Amino acid sequence: MQIILTEAEIKLAQYVGKRRGQVNREAGIVDQRVDDTLDLDTDAFGAELALARLLNVYPDLSLSPRKGGEDLVWGGITVDVKQTKYPDGYLLATHWKDVKASRLYALMTGTLPTYTFRGFACADDLFQAHRLTDVGKGKSYAMTQDELITHEDLRW
Repeated sequence: MQIILTEAEIKLAQYVGKRRGQVNREAGIVDQRVDDTLDLDTDAFGAELALARLLNVYPDLSLSPRKGGEDLVWGGITVDVKQTKYPDGYLLATHWKDVKASRLYALMTGTLPTYTFRGFACADDLFQAHRLTDVGKGKSYAMTQDELITHEDLRW
């Protein structure tokens, strides 16, 4: 499902993404992605905002330093939103990620202002030894888009 952010949402994504990036860098938190730029922070928050709209929940607008953890709470379930600019990209979680940080992982592809929701993965399904791989950015747990599930497929 494709989500195109409104002008107001674009401005919010630019502000929050830029401020989060600055706050993290000032706190010594280094982004694990290879291309470490403020545009990536803006695109990542834009993806959070797009998924929040899709799920009809409020986005987390906090600007405190953060490293990992949930981005949204949906029906009491913690969700970590992963974003990539590649339409056929993988859902990736770094190998050192805390397995209990979120119950659900969501993949959004695209960049500001247009994103596509690709699906969810339960943490228990993502953090399996056979999923540990290196797709060129260090070891990560990876799932292809055809392995992801929709919100209708979730069973709690």
